Amino acid sequence: MRDSAEARTIELLLRGIGTGFLALASVSALAALHRIIRVRRVPALGIAVVVFTAALATTRRSLPDTVLLGVGLLLVLPFLAPRRPDQRWRVLACIPGSAVLAFAAPAGEGGLELVVLVAIPVLGGLVATFDQAHAPPSLAAVGMAAATGAAFLALPDTQNIASMAGIAVVIGAGALVLPRLALGASVYPWMGLLIWIAAADGSARPAAVVGTIGALAILVIEPVLRVLKHRVRGLLDQPGSVSVTIRTLMFAGAQGGVAVLSARLAGTRRSTWLALVIVAGLWLLVAAGLAALRDRESG
Repeated sequence: MRDSAEARTIELLLRGIGTGFLALASVSALAALHRIIRVRRVPALGIAVVVFTAALATTRRSLPDTVLLGVGLLLVLPFLAPRRPDQRWRVLACIPGSAVLAFAAPAGEGGLELVVLVAIPVLGGLVATFDQAHAPPSLAAVGMAAATGAAFLALPDTQNIASMAGIAVVIGAGALVLPRLALGASVYPWMGLLIWIAAADGSARPAAVVGTIGALAILVIEPVLRVLKHRVRGLLDQPGSVSVTIRTLMFAGAQGGVAVLSARLAGTRRSTWLALVIVAGLWLLVAAGLAALRDRESG
């Protein structure tokens, strides 16, 4: 029985990876038309992840219609909101979709409905702010791919996250080599679907939800530090002797490492409180590392 479940998980993951290449080809074709549509960078990476994940899930009927509605609202409303550097209007535009997804979240211990309602706009806004300060290439897309992959390691039920992780990893890798592809407002539907899947498939072990959120790490800590230090430029986007390529690879390694640690050390715990302590410790280490990086480069 267990071997059958593992085989099914591997099948879903491989199907997600294959679908990810189709998604990447689709957004790459769209980006190739940038001269015609007069858009310098196409904010479609998150759209590709959620649309193709939803398409796979629809064939298995594994996502409720309410979830598809909530993600659809997150696909549309933030794009219609006024564009501001502080993301305030887009965050507000996320509330209807977040409310729908919170309504569809499983009720139970840990207040998962409230987590879904608050986490999507808040975390989405922070990641969108990070994306504005560090692109191209879209480091935020790489980080979101790492967090989605980490959720696959943390959640006890992998029916939905397996396909999404496969797609996200391919999209994240594509973001490294295709600078005309951006995350932008498409981070909100990606965040919405990720948080809902974490809440639904991790309801039996709420620590898995904590581990998934903890996997966002640098993406949400860096914008907060930047505000506290009154900086406009990103802490990872400073001139220096390190090339953009090396800096990007260093970020991918650091974010991926923290994401895996959060998933395995915190997401697999039985105690939610212990998971929170572990994630808090990881985030403090990340914050200290980012502060040290900023001080070294400013000096």
